[in-house]
Amino acid sequence: MEVRDITSDGSHARLERIWPDEAGIVTARIMRLFAVSTFALVFQLSMESNAQSFYKWVDDDGEIHYSDTSAGVPAKYRNQVKEGQFAKRPPQSSESRSNSPQPAEAVSSKDAERKLKKYEIPYIAYEGSARRIIIPVRFNNSVTVNMALDTGAPGLVISTQLAERLGLFEKDAGLLLTQAGGIGGSTPAMRTVIETIQVGDAKDTFIPATITAKLTAAFEGLVGMDFMSNFSVTIDTQGRKLVLEELQSSSARPGGHDEDWWRINFHDFAAARADWRRFADIMAEQERNRTLPGVSSSQIKQWKAVAEKQYIEADKLFTRLDRHAANNSVPMNWRKY
Repeated sequence: MEVRDITSDGSHARLERIWPDEAGIVTARIMRLFAVSTFALVFQLSMESNAQSFYKWVDDDGEIHYSDTSAGVPAKYRNQVKEGQFAKRPPQSSESRSNSPQPAEAVSSKDAERKLKKYEIPYIAYEGSARRIIIPVRFNNSVTVNMALDTGAPGLVISTQLAERLGLFEKDAGLLLTQAGGIGGSTPAMRTVIETIQVGDAKDTFIPATITAKLTAAFEGLVGMDFMSNFSVTIDTQGRKLVLEELQSSSARPGGHDEDWWRINFHDFAAARADWRRFADIMAEQERNRTLPGVSSSQIKQWKAVAEKQYIEADKLFTRLDRHAANNSVPMNWRKY
């Protein structure tokens, strides 16, 4: 593997490690072309997409169903379908809600007797003149760096430099091309999973992460709600301390995560896997029939190789998530593929 500049202007020259030329190089220019070509991407890869369409219908038995494509609606129900928007995952059906554990479930007497731990972590309050909460975070029990706490970030964002120190580009654990979006637009990025992160003595495992260009010299990324949702969080601005208090364990939060967390991540990884498989099939069809004007056969071959590689990477991440869910007895109806 080697470091490549995958942007058109060279502004993120060390953004990603991807595969040599013979396996296909994805550039930002190619990603944009994928999105607008007639036979190109039938999906838009975006870490921060705010909304996605869904289609709702009611079957003859009165059961409510949802699909993320109009083609997924049975023909007999298409005349009554309603389109809407959801963020990150399809809504749950009434059946899946009724079968899900409820937050009010009682915890075991052993858990009730255990004193919940509280952790106090000093933080750096400023980055120059900007107010921040910058905390030391330990990754995979090996590397400790400064990270910014961000309640507006849904997940974990780390720099490419930190990813290199953790050896993520050399491990065969899944690296999925995507885009990270924000107020300033979108930038090429990668999705992966971090095994452990630790803030003080507070620890979490199996954390989906986005790898992107370093935001600032003051910290190596953002710790978002994926981690914070496992604790009661208090910020002591006078003492400049972050206070994390354990939540009571519950069968409604297997592996420390609620139903939404599991459904969102299964949906994201499964959708990415399906989308790359579909795009690889489209490129294979182009190799045979050459109906995409203005695109060379070598370019189509490159795109097909990238899509096939990305399907494999998405499958690795999905398999890791499924194994993690099985180890934590996550209900099957939270793991819809």
